[in-house]
Amino acid sequence: DATAIGEAAAILLARTLGEDRVTAYRFTQASKSHLGYQLQAAANTSRLQLWQPDGAPELTEATRQLSLCRADYKPNQTIAWAVDAKDGHDDYATAIALMLEAALHVRPAVARGRISTR
Repeated sequence: DATAIGEAAAILLARTLGEDRVTAYRFTQASKSHLGYQLQAAANTSRLQLWQPDGAPELTEATRQLSLCRADYKPNQTIAWAVDAKDGHDDYATAIALMLEAALHVRPAVARGRISTR
């Protein structure tokens, strides 16, 4: 998250890990809307699959947040989405949306070397 205070952390991570390994994501109405549409599409096409329930509190919370997420469709074709503040946070839902965005930019690894002909 390169919005506000997260920008410094994103810069430090990019310097430490390399700019090719860190993508600073700025949250704006348009960028969060983009994530929301991707999240909906992944859920509706079964591209979003969580691991099997194993009692982990993280899975329980992620599932809870995803089920509580609500979308507000705006006239400018954007959506505002979040978990209502009275129900808690949407950190896991946002992290899942960011992972879906990151997955769109993954390049397949290329094997290097030689095949032995012995």
